[in-house]
Amino acid sequence: MNLKKFYGSLIVFYFSDMSLLIMVMWLSYQLTKNPLILGTLIFISTITPFLIKRLSRLNLLSLPITHLMVVRIALYVLALALAFLPPTLYTFIGLALISGILGVSILSNYESYNNYLVLKRLISADKGSRYMQTVIQIGAFAGAMIGGFLLERFAFFHAMTIITAVDVLFCVLCLFWAKNHQLGQLGQLTHENSHAQSHTSSTPTTHKSPIMDKRTLYLLCALLGFLGVHVISFNITTPIIFQEIKHWSAQDFGLASAFAGAGAFLAVFLKSGLKRCLVMAALLIIADLLFVFLHIKALSLAACFFIGIFMNSVRIFARARLSLLAKDTAQAFSIGQYSAVSYTLFQAAASLVLGLLLANPASTTNITLLFLPAVACVVLILYVCWLISPAQKEVYS
Repeated sequence: MNLKKFYGSLIVFYFSDMSLLIMVMWLSYQLTKNPLILGTLIFISTITPFLIKRLSRLNLLSLPITHLMVVRIALYVLALALAFLPPTLYTFIGLALISGILGVSILSNYESYNNYLVLKRLISADKGSRYMQTVIQIGAFAGAMIGGFLLERFAFFHAMTIITAVDVLFCVLCLFWAKNHQLGQLGQLTHENSHAQSHTSSTPTTHKSPIMDKRTLYLLCALLGFLGVHVISFNITTPIIFQEIKHWSAQDFGLASAFAGAGAFLAVFLKSGLKRCLVMAALLIIADLLFVFLHIKALSLAACFFIGIFMNSVRIFARARLSLLAKDTAQAFSIGQYSAVSYTLFQAAASLVLGLLLANPASTTNITLLFLPAVACVVLILYVCWLISPAQKEVYS
């Protein structure tokens, strides 16, 4: 198993997905000037993979890595075709659907793959969590910065051509690596896992899966879910704050996301612990308040940097604790899907709620400025609830 190629490929995929997301969000709000439409687009995009799973046999959340690459190639070619059309609301609906499928599928599958690596002791839980966050933040950092830069320098179709070429190239490389067994068993892993699960369900008396701590699982998934709400709140409110209140550019939006990504990347190298992350969760509220209320660009970008540090420190620690809950392969994949599903569904609900709240022009400014710090307060509350839960008291008593 070549871990460098496994984690390195995710950097590129997050880069292209984040670039696409940044461009779609900025241009859709620029076209419509309607926060409700922006929130609805993000909501639809994030629930689409779950609707596909419900209405068909295609489970995009659990795919062999070879199938995942084929899906990505098809979706990026389709996105490029839509980008060639004149920019309309329907075009951006299609692009938002594609962006959502790409983001949810890559996160769910790679989370499951990573949990499997931890379970098989190919990597420790702490290193697995840090590596995942490292590559995600590098990709998100580069994608946000380059996405904003491309919008400033090129037409949307030309920008999409560059992003599509990069992603398709690395998808082909991953297919080659998987064919040559450089990605271990990930090419067949989910099929084997599905077979094992079906066999388990058909013979319940002869095989029982170890008991998993469901209370801790739900608390950690809720915590990760609201960290996802924080990310989507940043992505929705920042274009509005920059365009309507601070009158800054698309490149400034890309820089803000990039500074947050740089801070999140730095968090990977910082020590984590129960008390240290509690302080980080509290400081996240202060950083949010400084970001939304400061009108000095340099200070606002600095606040974004610290938002990235504080938020990602909590997320790394929570994800490491979550991966340790798995006792077998089925649980590793189940936890991977639980965390990805909660992360994306919380984001979907938040985007719709935020869009509805911002639809009233009289309250747009106040809600835009206060929503992000309010979400940070919920993150702190959930972290404290997990900290004082019976399971945590037993482990750290």
